[in-house]
Amino acid sequence: MATQNHKTLLNLVKPKESCVLCGSSDFLKANCKEKGCAHFMHVGCARLAGFEVSTVLDDETDEEEDIIMCNEHADPDFTIKSKVMRLVELMDGRQDITAANTTSKASKALYGAARILGHLAWAWRWADWWVAKGDRYGVPENEQERLEFGRTQEVRGEKMLRLTDARNSRLVALSAALRERAYDSHGGMDKEVLEAGLRAVVKTPRLMGQLSEDEAEFVVQVRTPRA
Repeated sequence: MATQNHKTLLNLVKPKESCVLCGSSDFLKANCKEKGCAHFMHVGCARLAGFEVSTVLDDETDEEEDIIMCNEHADPDFTIKSKVMRLVELMDGRQDITAANTTSKASKALYGAARILGHLAWAWRWADWWVAKGDRYGVPENEQERLEFGRTQEVRGEKMLRLTDARNSRLVALSAALRERAYDSHGGMDKEVLEAGLRAVVKTPRLMGQLSEDEAEFVVQVRTPRA
């Protein structure tokens, strides 16, 4: 019995597989549910990174199972573009979050901004996937159109454009700085430096969506409100 329990635990932990986010091979990990995807992740890491995580009940075992979809295969609603678009919907013509007309709207905006920043903090891990494959934002419902959409995302020209975008916006550098809390200072967060880094990334249409100047500034200032 002890041997069987040990084998079961090893199967759950999957010690030969490392979490594609934190890099650790310890603790329980789950495989992305997309057929053929080799990405394994800790559920906690996937949640922090803003990936698609859901819990379902297995009809056969009557046990709960965590379902994870990596950044490459997640539903379009979980892409960073989608999160940005939901945030700017709260803008209502205003740049300053303090001008939001209800406490509820301000809370939603701050929560939305926190989700975006959390997603960006893991870009040092998923940036390569985004460059290689793009994202699923705007993916058509029709199967044939979805296949064509996927091929369009993967063509060399698009890959090179995304690579240039990632380099020019210093996406990975911003991500690493967020992870290391490099924008913290003795007097609080170094807002000017953080704003400059966020502004460069937010104004990258292939990554964040096509935003107007006011919308881009709103996204930056919601997360780093001015005193």
